[in-house]
Amino acid sequence: FYIYKNNYWNRLDHNDVRRTLHTFNALPYGDDKFYSLTKDNANSILNELSVMCEVKHFFDDKPQGINCLSGFIQIDDNGDILIEPHSPDHKQRFIIQASYNPHIALIDGCFKEDSDKQQKKDFLGELLGCAALGYSTHLTEPKAVIFHGEKAENGKSQIINLFKTLLPSEVVTNIAPKDFSNQEKIAHLSYSVFNSCAELSANAITSNIFKEVITGDETSG
Repeated sequence: FYIYKNNYWNRLDHNDVRRTLHTFNALPYGDDKFYSLTKDNANSILNELSVMCEVKHFFDDKPQGINCLSGFIQIDDNGDILIEPHSPDHKQRFIIQASYNPHIALIDGCFKEDSDKQQKKDFLGELLGCAALGYSTHLTEPKAVIFHGEKAENGKSQIINLFKTLLPSEVVTNIAPKDFSNQEKIAHLSYSVFNSCAELSANAITSNIFKEVITGDETSG
């Protein structure tokens, strides 16, 4: 169950929904009768309510854009920035707690000695934009990104932390590829726009399920 609140669609906590049902317990009805809510009653109500309220593929055809404090940002075919007021029709499931400012530059520190620092900064900007759009698995050729540094303290962790800070915690995950076959853990990726892990193993990134996760295909895990 979802509710549109604070300019995005919030998924309701399962227990909160059940507690709402309890407000009907012991309410009078008919002639001197009182409704008694049982576990079976609650389960039946929630099951039927989910069927009645379901809108299939509701979030699948959402417009592409970034939902932030300034509004809903889109880029038209000419590359111009358009900012629309927030609306339920944008079908966004999170909001970035930052305002649009085209004059803010991405970090310089870890690339300051590199001849191609601008290309690297541009790439990180594209990567963050892709995550903010929730568009990663919709790319023509979806990709995983591996940060490589021969020495410690080279900025990898700081970049990952930057992404985690800018993106809402409810759409950020930390699931290692070796755990992609774990049904309970991989289920969290359905709501994730940014997944990171500190260490990678060669066996994990050469597995079939690794490719399925990156491309957004159905998995058998």
